[in-house]
Amino acid sequence: MANNYTSQKKDPFFEEENKGDGQTLKSFISMIIAHWYLFLIGVTLCIFLAVLYSKFANIAYQIDAKIMVKDEKKQSGGMSSMIADMDMSSLLGGSTDAESEVEVITSRTLMMKVVKNLQLNVIHGIKGKLRALEVEDNAIPYSIHFINQRDTLSTRIYIIDQVSDNQFHISNSSEGINLVGVFGREIKLPQYTLLIDKKANADLGKSFQDYEMVFHMTIQSIDSRVSQLLSVLSAETTTKQGPVISLSFKYAVPGKGEQILQKLIDIYMKDNLLDKQKMADSTLNFIDSQLAGVSSGLKGIETRIEEFKTSNDLTDMTAQSEELVKNVSSYYTKLNEIQLQLNLVKNIAENINNPKNKQLIPNTLNVNDPVFIQYATIYNQLLLKRQSELLNYTDDNPLVKTWMYKLKMHVKI
Repeated sequence: MANNYTSQKKDPFFEEENKGDGQTLKSFISMIIAHWYLFLIGVTLCIFLAVLYSKFANIAYQIDAKIMVKDEKKQSGGMSSMIADMDMSSLLGGSTDAESEVEVITSRTLMMKVVKNLQLNVIHGIKGKLRALEVEDNAIPYSIHFINQRDTLSTRIYIIDQVSDNQFHISNSSEGINLVGVFGREIKLPQYTLLIDKKANADLGKSFQDYEMVFHMTIQSIDSRVSQLLSVLSAETTTKQGPVISLSFKYAVPGKGEQILQKLIDIYMKDNLLDKQKMADSTLNFIDSQLAGVSSGLKGIETRIEEFKTSNDLTDMTAQSEELVKNVSSYYTKLNEIQLQLNLVKNIAENINNPKNKQLIPNTLNVNDPVFIQYATIYNQLLLKRQSELLNYTDDNPLVKTWMYKLKMHVKI
């Protein structure tokens, strides 16, 4: 009896491929085991480099702030805003108030005031195990005062150590300086003369001496320090024409970074307040100059009314005659008001056409013409924007000339 069976043939290609995969994996594992020390060295080296990078990398903390900017166009009224947008911004490419304030707050002029106010061109640090790190000013037991200095300064790093109650040691290898100074006495260095005072709240007790702290003092020019700080400062509006400016500032010492950004905002707000005070002073001076003329004009009206009554014998007339006198008096009052307004407009026209005059048009004049009020508001806005651009540029700058052209075009209108 024959047995029926089905024979299954094996494909030599797949058999060889499976066999090859097993051998490849096995040989790879064998290679790792045979060279285990190389992998260990590689992992150890990567960890060492990561730790070394974390120690030497420059640490920067980000400090954020926001400033609310008032939109002068919207506050000046709908018609004035429409005229300003259509005639000036649309045709001549003017920027919005928020965008203009961004340029002001990131200007070199404003940052230079901050650097001078906080003496940021002097950087104080304490030497650590690997390098010197910048610290806040209250961690330094002394203060620096410049008696005199050159116009152009090169960056110098001075090492101050061996600090005691009344003296210290200062050195700089590049300038060959190695001397002992006394607190409160001048030290003459190649680029400047310094006066180093000991802080009254400095604690130089046992804890300080145990650490044997070494201070690093870096002195650089104000211009270079301003450039460094502006490179880590960014400002932008939240929307295209939004009234909020977002500030971002990066600094190695968070407390000092907050102090710098706060001082920048304080000086910016102070300058804005001074601009408003200038407008208020201009208005008051203009009003005071016109009060004398108004007073004399009123006296003249009263005298003319009395003369009119006397010449026409209207003293004892009836009620109808009294009404006539009132009408005549009202006529002279209105005539005087019109003459006064004409004199005001004439004086304003002379001031605007005078190229040397940069005073604002007072917005509290006795002129009720809405067209005059609208154009006076636009003129003041353009003049203030031009003065803001002068914080960053000179009179010959094309941007400043553009604003001057806008003023001339507005005066012609």
